[in-house]
Amino acid sequence: MLNLLRQKPMRLAVAWFVNSLGFSIIYPFLPLYLHNNRGFDMSTVGLIFPAMGVGVVLGPPISGWLVDHIGRRLILVGGPILQD
Repeated sequence: MLNLLRQKPMRLAVAWFVNSLGFSIIYPFLPLYLHNNRGFDMSTVGLIFPAMGVGVVLGPPISGWLVDHIGRRLILVGGPILQD
Protein backbone atom coordinates (compact mmCIF):
# COMPACT_ATOMS: atom_id res chain seq x y z
CA MET A 1 0.00 0.00 0.00
CA LEU A 2 2.79 2.45 0.84
CA ASN A 3 4.47 1.73 -2.49
CA LEU A 4 1.27 2.80 -4.22
CA LEU A 5 1.23 6.12 -2.38
CA ARG A 6 4.78 6.88 -3.50
CA GLN A 7 3.56 7.24 -7.09
CA LYS A 8 2.57 10.82 -7.92
CA PRO A 9 -0.65 9.95 -9.81
CA MET A 10 -1.86 7.85 -6.90
CA ARG A 11 -1.15 10.63 -4.38
CA LEU A 12 -3.08 13.02 -6.60
CA ALA A 13 -6.00 10.58 -6.81
CA VAL A 14 -6.08 10.16 -3.03
CA ALA A 15 -5.96 13.93 -2.49
CA TRP A 16 -8.76 14.43 -5.02
CA PHE A 17 -10.84 11.74 -3.29
CA VAL A 18 -10.39 13.30 0.16
CA ASN A 19 -11.23 16.76 -1.20
CA SER A 20 -14.35 15.48 -2.97
CA LEU A 21 -15.46 13.53 0.08
CA GLY A 22 -15.12 16.55 2.34
CA PHE A 23 -16.96 18.85 -0.06
CA SER A 24 -19.78 16.33 -0.61
CA ILE A 25 -20.31 16.07 3.14
CA ILE A 26 -20.47 19.85 3.62
CA TYR A 27 -22.34 20.80 0.43
CA PRO A 28 -25.88 19.75 1.55
CA PHE A 29 -25.57 21.73 4.80
CA LEU A 30 -24.07 24.88 3.30
CA PRO A 31 -27.42 26.59 2.52
CA LEU A 32 -28.62 25.97 6.07
CA TYR A 33 -25.41 27.37 7.52
CA LEU A 34 -25.51 30.45 5.30
CA HIS A 35 -29.14 31.13 6.19
CA ASN A 36 -29.24 30.25 9.90
CA ASN A 37 -25.75 31.20 11.09
CA ARG A 38 -24.58 33.87 8.63
CA GLY A 39 -27.96 35.59 8.16
CA PHE A 40 -28.25 35.38 4.36
CA ASP A 41 -31.72 35.41 2.82
CA MET A 42 -32.63 32.15 1.11
CA SER A 43 -32.93 34.02 -2.21
CA THR A 44 -29.32 35.17 -1.80
CA VAL A 45 -28.26 31.64 -0.88
CA GLY A 46 -30.00 30.47 -4.06
CA LEU A 47 -27.86 32.88 -6.09
CA ILE A 48 -24.62 31.77 -4.45
CA PHE A 49 -24.82 28.20 -5.74
CA PRO A 50 -25.07 29.08 -9.47
CA ALA A 51 -22.18 31.51 -8.95
CA MET A 52 -20.16 28.64 -7.51
CA GLY A 53 -21.00 26.59 -10.60
CA VAL A 54 -19.83 29.37 -12.90
CA GLY A 55 -16.60 29.53 -10.93
CA VAL A 56 -16.10 25.78 -11.31
CA VAL A 57 -16.62 26.02 -15.08
CA LEU A 58 -14.58 29.17 -15.72
CA GLY A 59 -11.83 28.71 -13.13
CA PRO A 60 -9.77 25.92 -14.73
CA PRO A 61 -9.39 27.48 -18.20
CA ILE A 62 -8.54 30.89 -16.77
CA SER A 63 -6.08 29.49 -14.26
CA GLY A 64 -4.56 27.26 -16.94
CA TRP A 65 -4.02 30.26 -19.20
CA LEU A 66 -2.46 32.21 -16.34
CA VAL A 67 -0.12 29.36 -15.47
CA ASP A 68 0.93 28.99 -19.11
CA HIS A 69 1.68 32.70 -19.47
CA ILE A 70 2.92 33.67 -16.00
CA GLY A 71 4.26 30.42 -14.61
CA ARG A 72 3.04 28.07 -11.92
CA ARG A 73 5.41 29.26 -9.21
CA LEU A 74 4.13 32.84 -9.29
CA ILE A 75 0.52 31.64 -9.31
CA LEU A 76 1.10 29.27 -6.38
CA VAL A 77 2.86 31.94 -4.34
CA GLY A 78 0.82 34.95 -5.44
CA GLY A 79 -2.63 33.36 -5.16
CA PRO A 80 -2.68 32.95 -1.38
CA ILE A 81 -1.10 36.37 -0.93
CA LEU A 82 -3.81 38.05 -3.04
CA GLN A 83 -6.52 36.10 -1.22
CA ASP A 84 -5.74 37.81 2.08
